[in-house]
Amino acid sequence: MDIKDIFKAIRPLKRRIHLNNAFTCWTYAFVIAGALSLLLSSAALLFPITFVKEKLIGIYLGVILLSLLVSIFLGPKSIKTIQIADSLGLKERLITAYQLQNEEGTIIQMQREDALKALSKADFRTLYSIRVPILKICIGTALLLVVFVTSLIPTIAKERAEINENIINETKKQVEKLDKKSKEIKKSSAISDKKLEEINKEMDELLKDLNSSKNEEDALKALSKARHELDKLKNSTIREDLQKISEKLSDNTLSKDLGEALKQGDSDKVEKAIEEMKEKLENADKEELKDFAEQLEEAAGEITDNELKEDLTALSDSLKSGDMNSAANNLQALSTNLSKSIENSTQNLSTLQQSENMTIDQLMEMLNSSKYAISKQAGINLNVSQSSGQQSSSQNGSAQQGAQAGSGGQSGNQTGNSQSSQSGQSGQASESGSNEQGSQGGQGSQGGQGSQGSQQGQSGQGGMGGQMPGGGGGAGDGSTNNDAGYNEGESSGFGGKRPGSGKEEEHAAIYAPNRLGGDSQSSQVSGTKNNSGQSQWNDVKSIPFGENIKVPYSEVYSEYKDEAMSGLNEAQIPSGMKDMVRDYFTTLE
Repeated sequence: MDIKDIFKAIRPLKRRIHLNNAFTCWTYAFVIAGALSLLLSSAALLFPITFVKEKLIGIYLGVILLSLLVSIFLGPKSIKTIQIADSLGLKERLITAYQLQNEEGTIIQMQREDALKALSKADFRTLYSIRVPILKICIGTALLLVVFVTSLIPTIAKERAEINENIINETKKQVEKLDKKSKEIKKSSAISDKKLEEINKEMDELLKDLNSSKNEEDALKALSKARHELDKLKNSTIREDLQKISEKLSDNTLSKDLGEALKQGDSDKVEKAIEEMKEKLENADKEELKDFAEQLEEAAGEITDNELKEDLTALSDSLKSGDMNSAANNLQALSTNLSKSIENSTQNLSTLQQSENMTIDQLMEMLNSSKYAISKQAGINLNVSQSSGQQSSSQNGSAQQGAQAGSGGQSGNQTGNSQSSQSGQSGQASESGSNEQGSQGGQGSQGGQGSQGSQQGQSGQGGMGGQMPGGGGGAGDGSTNNDAGYNEGESSGFGGKRPGSGKEEEHAAIYAPNRLGGDSQSSQVSGTKNNSGQSQWNDVKSIPFGENIKVPYSEVYSEYKDEAMSGLNEAQIPSGMKDMVRDYFTTLE
């Protein structure tokens, strides 16, 4: 007889010991998972933690699976099993046999037989019961119930977390769509290899930024940046390049005449303007030259014609280095190429270039849709800009409507005791926009007591529109015709200020319904009312708004806040300034 026979005989006991150890491990894991989940669910009441339910399930599954894995290795060693078996009534028979396992002899053999006989008679199911840790299971169950109840309590933090979850899910959804579109473009044969490489580079960077975005602000910034970069990849005609250059040059006093000459498409005026610019550059100070060089560099980055791009870049570098002789030579080269470009301004894009532009437009439309979808989940009223082609057509139409509406001038109904002369100059100005009621037309009232005389070009509707009697009209002081129709719209033509976008609305006066700055009480002066004394008052009828159109600021607060938050998400603004804007609106709540 060998000691192995004894080890084989105690296997049932060893399995029961192993099972008891496993139960202990599992119940401890159940309690630990409940404690961790309670901490998470409690924190979710105060902080906007996303996907709490998924994380709670993950905690329980993770801890329990880990305990199952650990329990596999919790089987008792042979010596431990022997000690437990002896304690169950075998009276040291097994430990003695274990210690003498390397000895041989008649007495030793008899001892082993006695130990094995005692083992065969022992009923370990009765002697060693499996113990389920009821107390630990109850504690774990109680923690689970508390976690469940806590997860159902609604809080502001949970509402914000839900919004963040929707944003994350929507971002992932848009990433999948964009990734699918990007793969389709890679297989397309309607795009040149060079352009395809540039598009793929921008799309890969966008997908990377979206996947790493932590909130809607990061996602919207990534989409806006990608859209801007894709727009720069579009092929432009020479005329479009000239238009972009003219817009940049018109913004600087040193090159304003050249910008106007480019708008008119007159090569003679271009050459003359460049000669005059040479003199201006010689008399300009370093700051002016630096600003002009930066504008030239920006213009070079927005056009596609390589020769003009090189000329603008070379001129910018010369101005930055202060080499005026080189700048004069670069100006001469620019003059030659600009004149040549004006003559060839009717050149059309090739079929391949048009196909590339269509592909880029489709991508930009997808980016717009993605921005809208993400901003919608974030509760932001984001006005997604149209694609370039749609902008151009819509702006041309709005410009025509603005001009037609403006032809009426300010000759609308004039109420009051005065007969103010309105010549309608502003309505005929070339800078009329596409406001909701046309440039300056409509029922712009300039009435009011005692307001006589000629008011040339005054805005009958102020800056906000309106059909109200009373001096000035509209909610505001009015404006001259120099600003007529100049709003947020995109540039639609080859000259003049940009037309309006039709976003002007009538706004009532905003007032605070309660006292601002604290819970102060109104104070009254005691006294006795009588009929003595004199009272004086003035009936001012020229106030641009009355009591009947005043609204408390609380009714328009959310609209103003949404617009401000949308602007913060779109623009490249330092985080410190963003916090200031958010704090401002927080103080108004």
